[in-house]
Amino acid sequence: MKGIRLCTAMLFSAALTWAHAPGASAQTFSRVLEGPPATDVADAPGASWIDYDGDGDPDLFVSNRSTINFLYRNDGGSFSLPAAPPITSSSSIGSCWADYDNDGDLDVALVGTPSKLIRNDGNGIFTDVTTALLPATQSVRAWSCSWADYDADGNADLFFAHPAGFVGSPSQNNFLFRGTGEGEFERVTTGPIVTGFAPYTVGTWSDYDADGDFDLFVGSGPADGSQAPDYLYKNLLTESGEATFERINGLPLAKNADGQVWNWIDYDNDGDLDAFRTNYSGGVAGGLRDDFFRNDDGTFVPVTTGLLVTLSGQSLANVWGDYDNDGFIDVFVVEDGFPTGAANRLFRNDGNGGFERLLVSPLTSDVSRSWGGVSADYDDDGDLDLFVPTLFGQTTMPANFLYKNELDNGNHWLKVTLTGRQSNRSGIGAVVRVTAMTDTTVVTQRRDVSSQNTFNGTNDYTVHFGLGNAATVASLTVNWPSGVFDELTDVPVDQTVAIVEGMTPAYVEDSGGAAEFVERLELWPNPSRGRFTARFHSNGSGVASVSIVDALGRVLSRSTVAVPARSVVDLPIADSPLTAGWYGIRVELNGRVYTTGVVVRR
Repeated sequence: MKGIRLCTAMLFSAALTWAHAPGASAQTFSRVLEGPPATDVADAPGASWIDYDGDGDPDLFVSNRSTINFLYRNDGGSFSLPAAPPITSSSSIGSCWADYDNDGDLDVALVGTPSKLIRNDGNGIFTDVTTALLPATQSVRAWSCSWADYDADGNADLFFAHPAGFVGSPSQNNFLFRGTGEGEFERVTTGPIVTGFAPYTVGTWSDYDADGDFDLFVGSGPADGSQAPDYLYKNLLTESGEATFERINGLPLAKNADGQVWNWIDYDNDGDLDAFRTNYSGGVAGGLRDDFFRNDDGTFVPVTTGLLVTLSGQSLANVWGDYDNDGFIDVFVVEDGFPTGAANRLFRNDGNGGFERLLVSPLTSDVSRSWGGVSADYDDDGDLDLFVPTLFGQTTMPANFLYKNELDNGNHWLKVTLTGRQSNRSGIGAVVRVTAMTDTTVVTQRRDVSSQNTFNGTNDYTVHFGLGNAATVASLTVNWPSGVFDELTDVPVDQTVAIVEGMTPAYVEDSGGAAEFVERLELWPNPSRGRFTARFHSNGSGVASVSIVDALGRVLSRSTVAVPARSVVDLPIADSPLTAGWYGIRVELNGRVYTTGVVVRR
């Protein structure tokens, strides 16, 4: 944390414009041609960038459906291929990674026929623990998987999507396993998520309605020339206190299509989550167009103009990242092009609500059949690189594609790693925001940590922000699923910041020898039903500034309170009960900043 300090200035801003640095549109990717994984030919539907060995750089896992899987260890920008059974002695369609037992390393669920749960025991040793999910006499046949703490108990839960008719007979329902702690699971057998049959594809967890719990969006493209609605489920934990689900109907999000992968991103930097869905053919010549929905304060407005949503294709993975580091998130879309393959597509966010298509050879000129694609800064130079696995079943079978981002426009960046303590160790579901300014404008960006944000894989859990020509990050905040709120200010750019949940604590030990009386901010109950007590214990005296911020990063109120020396004061929070959702509480007194958070449920 060198160079980071807590200071008196904190900017909560969601400005929608930010001057692009000169040359921001210049984008170059080179294809790596030597060494693994660039020279390996496989039959790979999906891949994941993950730091499985905990050495600080992203390693690469490739799911191969016709051969054994590949696990590549990143050795400072080059890769080796260690033997790591049972991961590399079996095949799979896809994977999802999380530290489900909270022991400090990433474990993995492999999807296929059958699916498996593999525990990481450290030092490159993995153990098949599938019986923690089901007895050995039963199996999960699945197409995708994803982790999230949907019941807010601090443990990662696991969802498997079963595509009826695509992975053998008889058809199965979807599977939902609730993590109960100590590496154990309980199967959920009731509710709409795990009843009924459909050609489910990829499931993505997201708090789309910003109410403090995680909802589930499952693509259900028939991929047979027809169209059908996807399966979108609202989590009722915040409303009812119980983590049950109801299917979302009637919104534009629920329209018929050939849906594959949902991604929830804040593309317009206004603080809320917008939605993008890739579609397959849908019975349309040349393939179906993809869908994009702008979130306008909870109303989802279809975006209907621009090449991003008017080009036909057989789209699967959509990989979001700021590839030119200009402060606006871009998207890379992977095309199948059955049966002979197709070129993939890169769209640059222009910062004004639109996207321009970039023709960047070889990234957008190489032709293959591909379903997956994943991003990470694998060479640690501050920009996002891309890996695109390839499939068997085409005339010319190219090796997997590894593309190095050769960005040299001078734009700055920041990377953030997360370690949960009260929340799941992987930080899945955390919301990370940075506020930075150029000479004249201020922008706040948002990233949500997801275990499944591409097709059958995971982008690197290290959170990446492009910063344009901003010289410093005024604020870096993390909303943890537990309700904890961490904040850093005046963060230098062009570095990786490691944040452990609760590292910016709600208390500071007194440095004047009165350790028996600490300065601290506390509140209870948490979760609450809308009203709670917030109390500040102080050694010093002065006027404290009190702020409340919501889940979208907006300051709801600012007030002041006089604090006598060595006293306990109640803080002004709200005259009326807060609505359901997550809230951060911030107190500033005499140059020190105290933060905490609360979840309000109904």
